Amino acid sequence: MLTACGADDRSSESENESKVVAGGPAHVIPSPDADQEELLLNDLKALAPELVTDKDVAVGNARRICLAIKAGRTEDEVREATAERFLTTDEQAARIVESIRSTFCGG
Repeated sequence: MLTACGADDRSSESENESKVVAGGPAHVIPSPDADQEELLLNDLKALAPELVTDKDVAVGNARRICLAIKAGRTEDEVREATAERFLTTDEQAARIVESIRSTFCGG
């Protein structure tokens, strides 16, 4: 079972394409296009440069947070998952969620 906040579920470059997970098309893991990815990474870097030490992991984490948003998780659940996945404070997590929504995951 794939969860949106599993700490051990790190992405690699080959996983950064949209794909369907268990549950059918309603559960497609969103993927930013090149321009959206650049905006997202710039936002993360401005917040805390260490968030983009591994760009593939950062994008993979953002994609899974987007999946949680699209799945209808509460704002608190999404922020908690973000803080766990990106290893940040609650305040930073809120800003990361805002960036994810504004760059590729309008949800």
